[in-house]
Amino acid sequence: MFRQLISVILLLATLSHVMGQDAVYQPGVLEVSLEVDQGAKEVQSGINSITPFEIIKQKYGVISFTLAFPEFPNLASFYTIKFTDIARTDELINDLRGLGSVRNVERIPVPILDGAIPPDADGTNMWFLQKINRNGWDYWKELDGTGRTIKIAIVDCGVRLNHEDIRDILYRNPGEIPGNRIDDDLNGYVDDVYGYDVSNKDNDANPPLHRVTENFFSHGTKVAGLSSASTDNGVGIASLGLNTKIIPVKCIPDDSLDIVLWDAWAGVRYAIAAGADIINCSWSQNTLTEGQRAILDEALAKGIIIVASAGNQGADKLAFPAAYDGVLAVGATTNEDVVWSRSNYGSYIDVMAPGENIYTTTAASDKSYGFDSGTSFAAPIVSGFIGLLLSQENDPAKVIRILKKGCDEIDIENPGKEGLMGSGLINIDRTLELLINGDPQGILDLNAPQGIIVYPNPSKGILRVAAEIEMQEIRVIDLSGRELVRIQPYSNTADLREFQLRGLYIVQIQTREGLRTARVSFQ
Repeated sequence: MFRQLISVILLLATLSHVMGQDAVYQPGVLEVSLEVDQGAKEVQSGINSITPFEIIKQKYGVISFTLAFPEFPNLASFYTIKFTDIARTDELINDLRGLGSVRNVERIPVPILDGAIPPDADGTNMWFLQKINRNGWDYWKELDGTGRTIKIAIVDCGVRLNHEDIRDILYRNPGEIPGNRIDDDLNGYVDDVYGYDVSNKDNDANPPLHRVTENFFSHGTKVAGLSSASTDNGVGIASLGLNTKIIPVKCIPDDSLDIVLWDAWAGVRYAIAAGADIINCSWSQNTLTEGQRAILDEALAKGIIIVASAGNQGADKLAFPAAYDGVLAVGATTNEDVVWSRSNYGSYIDVMAPGENIYTTTAASDKSYGFDSGTSFAAPIVSGFIGLLLSQENDPAKVIRILKKGCDEIDIENPGKEGLMGSGLINIDRTLELLINGDPQGILDLNAPQGIIVYPNPSKGILRVAAEIEMQEIRVIDLSGRELVRIQPYSNTADLREFQLRGLYIVQIQTREGLRTARVSFQ
């Protein structure tokens, strides 16, 4: 079914709906075809020197000129050019056509399926979904409901539960009987039917509704909408989180300011107890205590994916939990694929997502929406999309590998930050194609049984297992069967950084219970 449906995915970069026109085109992007005898090296050499093209670059704000179809060597004469001066598109086309090496220049039309795009996903307010290729709505609607339901815990300042775009995506705990004041499911929390308030220790995960405004005690509601807002319901916004439900977790007392999440780590603990598949942490701190690291280890050992914002200091600076090994760290970009001015970046970043001028739900009323910026809002966009992927693929490590593999490189748009933006900007269509059709390098075809949960996975060299398991011996074997590492850690943690492993390996772990096997990707 998936292989048939992939044909309707629209591999596009952005979407612009213009009323009254017969055709719709991608703004700020053109297709340029070169003369056949112009090789790529010659073209790129000319682009980077003082040539007529260099003048055009400066005149129209050209930010990239890249192969349009790099996977097809026979189409190497086609390029896409991205630029910022959209109002002068016609002038740019004429100037490019005047270059001797250019055969043709065209606007790129967007094929719109009549009635297929929900009204809540259209328009300029939702630019960020369009930017990361949120197209092919007939296909997405087919995916909706085809997999398992994924639970995303929003550990934050509370969520307005009756908001029109949120009320239908709340996870209802089937183990609790509402209002009987009994912990029916024995998870340690009484009557947690729709999330929990770990600060006030009750089952009302709403922010204090008598105090909320669009920007006060609204953070959690904004995050929840971006993760999983109801899509194709004709109102408000759309989200990537098809097949997801949210578990709202309130971590600030009602009588407090809404800036400091005093009980964030208690919120993470509740999310683990509630059976979350994904925990979204749109918050950060400078360091971690040993206990906080242990909480993260507990979640990771259970196969929970933790998504965290990179912080808003605008620097190459560590922020936690994002920088903790095994947590997926998300930085923020603008509508030009440039790192947002206040987004952190660095070697710990895993992926980037839009985070500037983001339109989402707010807590001001049951029908309120507004704009905001921050890595806080890039993270839940990623959480929602991971939720969709996880609904179709049960292996969290495989989902993360596919997510990273599908990203767009944005080094050209961010000189000086090369290697500090993780795998790049998430790309929805490409990632789904990898999930459905498989990766040509085989990352989806490794089906050997996994006898033990090892985390983080992917790993940068540190491997852990559950605290109660002692690794007596660990062996690392490459895919040809050659043993590369054999050590005896006699603990639940092994440090393999000195071996500088890169790629996918088989890890055999000898425990008191016997020999266990796992597949681990080292970065």
